[in-house]
Amino acid sequence: MTPRAGLLASLLCLPATTVRGAEPVAPSGPATAERSPAAVLDEVSGTVQSIDRKQQVLTIATGGGTVDVRLDRNTLVYQPGGATTVLSIQPGATVRSGVDSARRAFWVQLRPREAAVPPAATPAPAPAAATPAAPEPKP
Repeated sequence: MTPRAGLLASLLCLPATTVRGAEPVAPSGPATAERSPAAVLDEVSGTVQSIDRKQQVLTIATGGGTVDVRLDRNTLVYQPGGATTVLSIQPGATVRSGVDSARRAFWVQLRPREAAVPPAATPAPAPAAATPAAPEPKP
C-alpha cells in the first residue's frame, strides 16, 4: 500500500468529529425510508395542449382535465432516441412527466407517435420463369 493510500484509509476510519458548541441538526420530516416514491413524485400523462417557453409552463390535457406543469433549467426531456431539449416539445405531442407537489417537472418523456399502418397491399404476381430461347433453325 502506498503512503498516500494508507493515509486515506486511516482518515476514513476516524470517527466523525463535531465543532464545539454546535448542536446537532435533527432531520425534519419523516425518514427517507418511510417515504414511498409515489409520495415524492406524481406522474402526469396526456397530450400537450400548449407550451409557453417564456413563462416556462407546459399545459397537458389529461383524462381528468388540464394540468399546468412548470419547467425549469433542471427539467430533463427525453424522446425515443435519447435526451433532448424543451424545444422538442410541441403541441399535440403525447407526454409523460414526473412532477412534485408544486407541479414542477423533474422530467418529461416524449412518447412516440403511433406509426401509421400502411394499407394492405395486394401481393404482386410472381415473375414468370425465364425459359431458354429456342435455337433458330439453320438454313
